[in-house]
Amino acid sequence: MAEICAELEFDLTEISNVIDFILEVEKKDYQTVFIDESSDEEYLKLIQLIKKIRPRIPIICITDNFHKEYLQKIYNEGVFYLYTAPLYKDILIEVVKSSIVFKIKEDNLINKFTL
Repeated sequence: MAEICAELEFDLTEISNVIDFILEVEKKDYQTVFIDESSDEEYLKLIQLIKKIRPRIPIICITDNFHKEYLQKIYNEGVFYLYTAPLYKDILIEVVKSSIVFKIKEDNLINKFTL
């Protein structure tokens, strides 16, 4: 991820502690959040919590779990993109670009109706 963000000239904040991650998402309005799978239940709860804190933030999930029911649960949580292994740099770059455009459009739409 660091290589991709550097290529796109985006800042990357890496946080491995879940509690620190939640606090950081609450404090700062990130353009996109990437989360890599830990365990099935923790992963889903983390997505739910991020969506409660920042409902419009695009979440890109990276997983190597291919169980259909599990993938459906993740999609149902409203993630922007679900990326399954193996990771390809060109595809990830396009996904990141798309997520940024999505966030900007969402923010502009909200600002348009709240001004």
